[in-house]
Amino acid sequence: DYANMPNLLPNNVESEYIDNFSVGNMRSGLEGHSMILIGAHGGMGTNPITNVYETYFATIDDTANADQEILDDISAGRISPLSNGSGYKVYPEFFAYYYEEGDFDGCIFGCQGCRFLGTTADPNLIFANQMIELGAEAVYGNENKVMIDYGRAILNKLIPSYYSGETIGQALEYAKSEIAINDDEWYFSENGHYPSDNNNEPQPGTPRIIGNEDYCLSSRGIVNGNFENSRNATMYIYGWGMTGDCRIGSQLGPIRPSLGTHMAMISTGIGSGQRRYLSGSDESYISQSVMLPDNAEQLVFSYNLVSEEPMEYVGSVFDDTFVVIIAPENGDPIVVEQNSINTAHWYSVNGINFAGGDNTVYQTGWLECSISVSDYAGENITVYFVVSDTGDSAYDTMALIDNVYLV
Repeated sequence: DYANMPNLLPNNVESEYIDNFSVGNMRSGLEGHSMILIGAHGGMGTNPITNVYETYFATIDDTANADQEILDDISAGRISPLSNGSGYKVYPEFFAYYYEEGDFDGCIFGCQGCRFLGTTADPNLIFANQMIELGAEAVYGNENKVMIDYGRAILNKLIPSYYSGETIGQALEYAKSEIAINDDEWYFSENGHYPSDNNNEPQPGTPRIIGNEDYCLSSRGIVNGNFENSRNATMYIYGWGMTGDCRIGSQLGPIRPSLGTHMAMISTGIGSGQRRYLSGSDESYISQSVMLPDNAEQLVFSYNLVSEEPMEYVGSVFDDTFVVIIAPENGDPIVVEQNSINTAHWYSVNGINFAGGDNTVYQTGWLECSISVSDYAGENITVYFVVSDTGDSAYDTMALIDNVYLV
């Protein structure tokens, strides 16, 4: 079922499954993903406020206890209650209101619901075109009503194919060749006869791709590697997974980004915790999975370590550490860059005072690194930037990251 679909991904691709998807889940936080798949009932009809005939998908919500935000969404035609009171119809106007152009750059957006792309006789691409306007490279959906088991079977083949490096168009064609070109043919292969009523639909449920069928993960590259997309930055870092104390900022005391106006900031402060990549330490990290182009040669990035531990703890066991890790799809994670309190060259900096510790702070200054990735060209890798607090939690260290890209 849908809950098991994250297991179809390579081990180094981070994913999230949200059960009982509600209107509140969708108002923010969907940006920056390589793929979003919504498993929900869908349909096509007239928006009661805008009078536009368009497609929609349904959420699971308690419509009897609607808050003011829900009421505002209803009055604006962004959603409308389902007749049975179990949730809401979500219209393309919802995404147009809560998201901005570029929020879904490099994303494949999909909905498994019936008629998300209209019908064969009456195609309706309003929802699909809205997502493409917001940056989605392509939209996956079904024409006509579709049998749930057929739709899941298609996704079970499409997802791993896409994440193995195929284009989204190739991934769908492979899935249809393995399962069936539509749900009528799939039903026949399973039961030896065609369905008697075909869900009261004159045409079979058929999956399609709208948009750039030739898009693949290697086309995506590093997303938001300059951290300039800072929308809702206090909540998350667009395009990046994050664990612990992570954020985007425009400066730290007198320190500015190496390029542009924003940088990532990850620290051993509030929110860090025991992680799996370094033992005996409190850690925070940001990460991103990327399919490397066939001609990829180097991963380039800049970092600046800022810490309270120098100079009194240089040479001691209190050795806060920064590492960059590449985790290939087929292989063990590899540390490709490492620096620490005991190995870095430190320079005093004024105007910064972390909570706890003392009032002296040092920095390495911006350092640019170029890491060979040619051995992984054409493969899916995940890049981790990790900072860890070793030996104590009183004196904190922050890693500033900027200008991450592939050449």
